[in-house]
Amino acid sequence: MKSLVLIMLLGSVSPGAWAQDQDGISLGQMNLLLTAGLTWGHDDNVTFAQAGKEIDSNFYVFSPGIRLEAPSNRSLFALQLSGEKGEYDDSPADDYSDWTLRGSWDFDPSSRTSMGLFGEMQEGHDRRGQGRSQGDLGLAIFDADEYDLDSFGGYFTYGAIGSRGRLELEAAFSDRQYTNNRDITQFLDRDQNRLEGTFFVRIRPKTSLLFGLGKSEIDYARRFTDGTSFDSDEKRYFFGVTWDVSARTSGRIDIGKLEKDFVDPLKTGYDDDFYRVGIDWQPRTYSTFNLSALKQTTEAQFLGDYVLREDISLSWTHYWSDRFNTILELGTGDDSYEPTSRSDDIDYWGIEARWQLNSHFQLGVGFHDFQRSSEIAEFDYDRGVWLLTLEGSL
Repeated sequence: MKSLVLIMLLGSVSPGAWAQDQDGISLGQMNLLLTAGLTWGHDDNVTFAQAGKEIDSNFYVFSPGIRLEAPSNRSLFALQLSGEKGEYDDSPADDYSDWTLRGSWDFDPSSRTSMGLFGEMQEGHDRRGQGRSQGDLGLAIFDADEYDLDSFGGYFTYGAIGSRGRLELEAAFSDRQYTNNRDITQFLDRDQNRLEGTFFVRIRPKTSLLFGLGKSEIDYARRFTDGTSFDSDEKRYFFGVTWDVSARTSGRIDIGKLEKDFVDPLKTGYDDDFYRVGIDWQPRTYSTFNLSALKQTTEAQFLGDYVLREDISLSWTHYWSDRFNTILELGTGDDSYEPTSRSDDIDYWGIEARWQLNSHFQLGVGFHDFQRSSEIAEFDYDRGVWLLTLEGSL
């Protein structure tokens, strides 16, 4: 079946209608890129269950994609459709089919001004053992929660790169509607709107200080029968620095204050620090280190009022030759489900190797390990995943 779908995807364009080049298929003023991925893997804990309750299974994933680009001197329009179908040999309740359709438009009317818009429609799912079904609930016999997620937004930038000052404005709006298990998931339907503005002040040729404000509104479609509401507003005030000093190092650090206030006065809010960090270091042209860190709040999905998440990870990508590279990643994090007593420590690591077989195909193999230690034993788990992937593009 997977081979048939791949043949249908690649055969949807007549060979006489296009000419192939390095960046896809030229269609006059437009460019078309076809991609497909096949993955075989083994997951020794499909539902993130505690010791003694694990489900282990081989799984297969097929992920086709198609992207159409229409570039011009000052703009780029792109339309992309991607899908992912996963099947588990020994856990068919966890089979899934997801897809995403995304359109974007980027426009640079002048050297000082740039703007863009995007829209996206997605059909996705929350895996059993994640979201609202963590712990023993993930072992219950029910289908994974499925949802439709529609989002749109845009950005506006005034000030050229390297100018003394630069302003960036961003807006994003999303609507998440669950489509099954409605006796419970109806209370997870929600809209989320986000606005953020950042002002950059250059203090060195490739280093700028930044100051920003942000606001988010999270509105749930329904309240519980007792009137409980999880609607909330978030405000962010931050400052930081961004740099791209040389080909070797670049990054951005945001540090500030986050306020999360609930409409329900009985809900516990948050009023404390937050941060976002992304740093790249390239000691050699063929070797890159990336450090990421964050502290933020996320939705708890019935497991508290909100989750306070802290995470830090380090990855190393090294090209041993033009066609072979490895990726090593280490990370640790903490999730606190406020105001409950639950607090989880999460440690993870992974290693991957990738071979570029030719200009169209890449082969990869990898292993990822995850461990969660919780104050509540039901939420502990150890999980290891082996992956063998073949990716193709045309």
